[in-house]
Amino acid sequence: MTAASHANDTSDCTDLAREQIQMLTNRNTRSPAYLNEKGNIKTNFERALGTGLPKDLPLLLFVVAENKQTPEWLELHHRQAASVTNGTVVPCPASTTSTTRTRGRSLTGSGTGGGTADASLEHARD
Repeated sequence: MTAASHANDTSDCTDLAREQIQMLTNRNTRSPAYLNEKGNIKTNFERALGTGLPKDLPLLLFVVAENKQTPEWLELHHRQAASVTNGTVVPCPASTTSTTRTRGRSLTGSGTGGGTADASLEHARD
């Protein structure tokens, strides 16, 4: 599922959060950097093979717990987290995008459900 299709899955969000998610999705998926990365993903992926993250980089990964298309997905992320000093994997029952949007407030401690867009992205309208 793409970021654009996730933007439509906002049943647990306020109207303001829904509007901000759509704005950010549009801005991010149409940016020159995103389009360049999308066009070069195969080459960039091949170049990144065999590289790693800096040991002192704190790493927090929200990962789909059961990926039917790539069963080793969770284990790959556990190995990635183990490669740094402070790495944590949070297995999620849904995609990373929908989990952070629908459970964002409960994950950050700023309320329950509905995502974090209301407070943290208020300035996005400017």
